[in-house]
Amino acid sequence: MRTHRHTRMPGSCWAWSFTLLILAAGASAGVNYYDGEKLVALCEANTATARGLTDLSVCRGFLAAVVDTAATLEDWEKLKPYLCVPTGTPVAALRQVFLNYMQIHTEDWQKAASSLALNAFNEQWPCPVD
Repeated sequence: MRTHRHTRMPGSCWAWSFTLLILAAGASAGVNYYDGEKLVALCEANTATARGLTDLSVCRGFLAAVVDTAATLEDWEKLKPYLCVPTGTPVAALRQVFLNYMQIHTEDWQKAASSLALNAFNEQWPCPVD
């Protein structure tokens, strides 16, 4: 049993999370909408522009959806506890953990962004082994 729960996403983040959850479901059939390179670009967007703010929102929504999807799969008993993101962790922290992981793993930028985010979050917040 996990000792930490994922953070609930407020308002518009929930809408992005839901949309990306649907996209992630399609990804399991072999389709990847975002690779690491594309998600890094979104997460590093220049927030001085309207486009940059939109890109950053997509980044945050994507990363929140990865955490929410993992928690859902755990609840459905389709996945053993893999992420133990502490309650109250802001979405901005997910972004920073992802970007730090990607700086170290530059050889993986062409892999699926959802897989890379899961690896980054598991490295940062692994669940205790029973």
